[in-house]
Amino acid sequence: MSTPAPRLSLTPADLDLERRKQMAQSLILDARRGLDAMREALEPASGAGALDALEPRGVVLEAISRLDALLRADDEPAVDCNTNRQQTSLLARIARFRTRPARPRAPGLTAWADQESLQRFRRAALNDLERLERELEKRQTREWRSVADENRLRAVRRACLRWGSCLGLAAVLLAVWWGWQRTREDTALVQVNRARTEVAAQAAKLVSLAGWLAQKTQDKPLSAITRDMSGACAGINVQKTLPNHPCREAWAANRNALFGATIPEPGKPVDAPSEIFSDPWGAPYVLLIPESGPARLVSAGPDGFIGTPDDVSADIPSRALAQ
Repeated sequence: MSTPAPRLSLTPADLDLERRKQMAQSLILDARRGLDAMREALEPASGAGALDALEPRGVVLEAISRLDALLRADDEPAVDCNTNRQQTSLLARIARFRTRPARPRAPGLTAWADQESLQRFRRAALNDLERLERELEKRQTREWRSVADENRLRAVRRACLRWGSCLGLAAVLLAVWWGWQRTREDTALVQVNRARTEVAAQAAKLVSLAGWLAQKTQDKPLSAITRDMSGACAGINVQKTLPNHPCREAWAANRNALFGATIPEPGKPVDAPSEIFSDPWGAPYVLLIPESGPARLVSAGPDGFIGTPDDVSADIPSRALAQ
């Protein structure tokens, strides 16, 4: 049975801090809404005038004044605006706006309610609001930090640790699954290559037998029936050659010559079987006819290169053995 989480007990001081923070956030939201309403009213395209911006101006003035008083409740009195401009409150700035000489304006507007004065008010209010927001953020991390904040921070840390553990476990499981899949793929590839090697060996023996029969039937050496492919297929990946590559064209001519030279009893030439058109990896077979030694039929194997350990080959008996 799980133990219930302990109840959080807040002191009156903590409750007062929570009330102050909630009130500060509410005042910031009211000031932001008022500033947005003033901006929309003072835009030329809105069709509104300076009078429409007076109501949100009062909301902004009250919200920022109350926020300033709330943040300074525990502090010493603010420095006079004439000695420190950064500590100047919004009320002092508006007082200066009211004492400035009035410029030409629409009839019925006061000196502080024309278009230009309201724009100055909005800019000053926005600067003061940003300054007060920074001050609120500092207080929340220092003197306005309550037991509830500590509890919330511990809860966030526990949640991050829990989610981090879950993500770490998921990453480990994914890595294990991926390794298992790669092992299965490697095993399957080895089995497929083994089967392909067997097919290539059988095809090489078939071509070797066809070469022996062609020499016996035509009474000619293999070099007179076919041509050596070592020059056209050396040093290249024969699997990646195009259909019109000399290596593929040479093998097409050689296989037709080999099986065409083999004439059975009725007298009809034998067509080359489709199994020897290319090896199991899609590469052409390579017929090598050296000056000395037996001729060989070679499949390049999985890597596609002639002369590597994975080649599959079969010797073709010479004309002397065919007699």
